[in-house]
Amino acid sequence: MSRSTIQEKLSGKTPATLAQILSLVEAFAEHARLIESPLSAEEIDKGKWRDIYTASLAATASLTSSATPQTAPSKPLPEWDTTPLKLTQMHDLVATVESSADIPPSQWLPGIIGSLLQAEMSCINFLKRAAQETPQEVVRIATVLHISFPPSKPDPWEPKDPWSTTPNEKTVGAFLAQVARVHATRSSPAIITGLRRANIGAYVTDFLNSTAKIHPAPNIHRIVSHLRAATLSQDAESLLETVGAERQVNGVIEIVEYFNDRDESADKGKILRAVTSRNWYRLKSIAAQLESHTHQDDWIEEVLRGLPWGNNEEIASQLQADGNHDLAQRVRSAHDKPPF
Repeated sequence: MSRSTIQEKLSGKTPATLAQILSLVEAFAEHARLIESPLSAEEIDKGKWRDIYTASLAATASLTSSATPQTAPSKPLPEWDTTPLKLTQMHDLVATVESSADIPPSQWLPGIIGSLLQAEMSCINFLKRAAQETPQEVVRIATVLHISFPPSKPDPWEPKDPWSTTPNEKTVGAFLAQVARVHATRSSPAIITGLRRANIGAYVTDFLNSTAKIHPAPNIHRIVSHLRAATLSQDAESLLETVGAERQVNGVIEIVEYFNDRDESADKGKILRAVTSRNWYRLKSIAAQLESHTHQDDWIEEVLRGLPWGNNEEIASQLQADGNHDLAQRVRSAHDKPPF
């Protein structure tokens, strides 16, 4: 037998398994016995061959890792700020945080957040820190927060206080707003699909709303491209429409100009047509912002194409009452223009 024969099996392009190696050792030992030339105990020691096999795997792994480009180590995450807990002498919560350094936040954070809300303290610093976890852990955190602080069912007989926030809004809503700041530019597809696969896809709207409101034009452009590359085209369109409907008007114009400079007229149009989806006042505001703008007429025309169907006269009347007679007339004229 030769040890070299087995070594060849270990170093081949498709290395043998440990069971195959040990079977080979047994076969050589039996062959040597039959020809009356027995091998030494050392040569057929299975324990020794097991050690050789393990060493060969380690060597192969080392060669593979050295041949693979190594990514730079990820930046260490900041420590959790326990100062408010210490000042309020919540020593049990401090102990939980400090003993959980190597435990995923999704396994212990809801308990901390619940205690903070019970004490009527802010939990935003913990949510900001949690948002810096990986996209996968972020989705797990959103899931456990949703379970711990589910959306409340509104009472149809009780008018909602516009200034009040529910525990769900203070936790999941605030958390996803921070996630949008940290992850939207690079990981929107992972966050969106992760939320849906966790059966909490309703929060995708919150994530897109926060993304649309806070990111500058180059980031919005990049996120739209990422979503389309991930075959999430509907989410890309929702993001563009949310920019038009929810962002401050001067921010809308900034993003429209960015897309216009890149000759992306379809996306520019989606943003502009969404501007008037909420109220007539936004139409008045964007018309004022576009006054004397190079593309004033064309862009206002695009905005008017997005007027809610059947509301032209109502909106025109509100504009006229506000003194915007020319714009009111354009709104009335838009009623007879395609698309209907």
